[in-house]
Amino acid sequence: MSHAAAALTGVNFAVAETGGFVVCTKEGNADMGVHLASVHIACMRIEKSSPNRSI
Repeated sequence: MSHAAAALTGVNFAVAETGGFVVCTKEGNADMGVHLASVHIACMRIEKSSPNRSI
């Protein structure tokens, strides 16, 4: 089994107040890549962010 140096995923939504984000997948590749990689790069458009937790 190989070890990934970095994983790149999309983001479903993010909360600016806490810095948290959600990645929902139905594919094992994204889940496995994120857990095996030492660096996780999460990409999203600004429209997917909320200023606080009251989404």
